[in-house]
Amino acid sequence: MTDHSKLPIAEFAFPGPLRDQLVAAILDGFKTSTTGTVLEYEVE
Repeated sequence: MTDHSKLPIAEFAFPGPLRDQLVAAILDGFKTSTTGTVLEYEVE
């Protein structure tokens, strides 16, 4: 199993089924990229 503890924290959607599906897809390797708005990156 891969050690994910060193990866940056990311949040996807609100708690619930959609977020559970997104996290599962990431951990399974099916979801390998994501996007965001420029404003989100500027705020961070």
